Amino acid sequence: MKKVILALSLLFISCKNNQQPNIQNSQVIVKQTNENIEQTITANQDNFSIDELIDQRLIGMEANEDDKENDPYKKYSVDFTGACYSSDLCVIEVNKNKLTITNYYDPKIKVEINIKNIISEEKKLILKLENDSLTQLILTKFIKDLYLYKIEFKGSISEDIRMSKYLANETIISKFGGIDCGDFDG
Repeated sequence: MKKVILALSLLFISCKNNQQPNIQNSQVIVKQTNENIEQTITANQDNFSIDELIDQRLIGMEANEDDKENDPYKKYSVDFTGACYSSDLCVIEVNKNKLTITNYYDPKIKVEINIKNIISEEKKLILKLENDSLTQLILTKFIKDLYLYKIEFKGSISEDIRMSKYLANETIISKFGGIDCGDFDG
């Protein structure tokens, strides 16, 4: 019996010496973790994801390099040469595994290319393609909150489709003046 009382006494004393966890320290750790998550989310908002392009039609655009204004709606416009002169304006559509490039005026002129690899680097999206003539397409977001992209590519595509220097989401084309060739007859 003495051994049991001695064991219980030792247990009681050892429990009494254990300090309760400091709740304030735990709250600070949780707060710091939440701040780190918020910073990570904020930092990743500029990342360019393929999801931004799914189910969108991107239309070929050009820039007036002489325009010194900071208004993108005045500086950029639909690729006039492809829209009015040669009728070979490009439309690009992307899904998770396929890139489709079409002639705006003749949708029968179409090139479909499987996407081998997608690399997202900050404001760039690099599409590695399974094609012998067009092997890579790079889209760069360069104006925040505006669906306007600079396009670079390695290789070539059909002569019936003009690969423009810029692309814009079709839903905002009218803000840039739309496609209007006026009285132009070709």
